Amino acid sequence: MSASGAFTVVRTPGLHDFDGNGAPELLVRGGDGRARALDVIFDAAAGELGSPREAPFGRDVDWRAYDRLESVGDIAGKHLADVVARDRSGVLWLHQGAGDLAHPLLDRVRVGGGWNTYDKLAGGSDLTGDGRTYLVATDRTGVLWLYPATGNAKAPLSARKRVGGCRSV
Repeated sequence: MSASGAFTVVRTPGLHDFDGNGAPELLVRGGDGRARALDVIFDAAAGELGSPREAPFGRDVDWRAYDRLESVGDIAGKHLADVVARDRSGVLWLHQGAGDLAHPLLDRVRVGGGWNTYDKLAGGSDLTGDGRTYLVATDRTGVLWLYPATGNAKAPLSARKRVGGCRSV
């Protein structure tokens, strides 16, 4: 007797797992002028710190064009870690995790402009207990803003919510 069929494996997204192997990677932006200037210098699946290996993160992307890069966990809904990057004109871009060791990040998608109002960006954690990751940003006046993830790659972040900051005296 034999049986046939199909099944789907669903796992909790791993923070900083860009290639889908279940283990985090440490990425570093290189300064040598290469267009693909992100290197994997640690892959937890191998269990050791190694010498950098170039991976084609975001085909034909000049990573030097960005002044901020942040691993934000899964904000686009593919159960893989994503990266947001802000260019020098203030446009925020999404690079989705692809789950492919040869090409761990997909081509960029424009999130929106006006992000140069923020001097700090951070992400990658569930800050409210709803199971989604968030992007937080501090503006130049010291106000902390929370951007909930939507799980939609075309509009990965919901409207901001003020969660803290300084009050003028």
